[in-house]
Amino acid sequence: MTDSKPAKLKGRSKAAQTPPSMGENLTASEERFCVAYVETGHKIPSYRKAFEADHPDDRVIWRRVERLLTYPRILKEIERLKANIREKHDVTIESLLKELEEARKAALNAETAQASAAVAATMGKAKITGLEKSKLEVTGADGAAFMPSRIELVAPDVNSKG
Repeated sequence: MTDSKPAKLKGRSKAAQTPPSMGENLTASEERFCVAYVETGHKIPSYRKAFEADHPDDRVIWRRVERLLTYPRILKEIERLKANIREKHDVTIESLLKELEEARKAALNAETAQASAAVAATMGKAKITGLEKSKLEVTGADGAAFMPSRIELVAPDVNSKG
């Protein structure tokens, strides 16, 4: 019996084997992925839905999605869809900042001040303006990787009689 798969692809899932289209136009599956991803913001479910991928291992799908998101035509389509949504709903950085400031003031001026809501609105403004960074990089004094110190706790043995 002859195996129709090339030796290089044997044992790999269909999701990992299927390269994205190499042309400039999106395939129907790629278009469905872009729409689902923009609607939900979730990579793996969007890929599963668009490509009808039923591979049980999310790692395989994750690798496929990450690869797909390196292709300029995919990124361009996602940005086009997002721009359409922003335009349709008249959403700008300025309008979002205004809404967040109104929410922050309302939270602080409520009968019972809602500090957590005010902080959330302030953090939202910081994210939009790029002043808040989600990632922190910890380095040592010379810029090298930070290595935590070993701390040993020493205490007298309270159970011993002496």
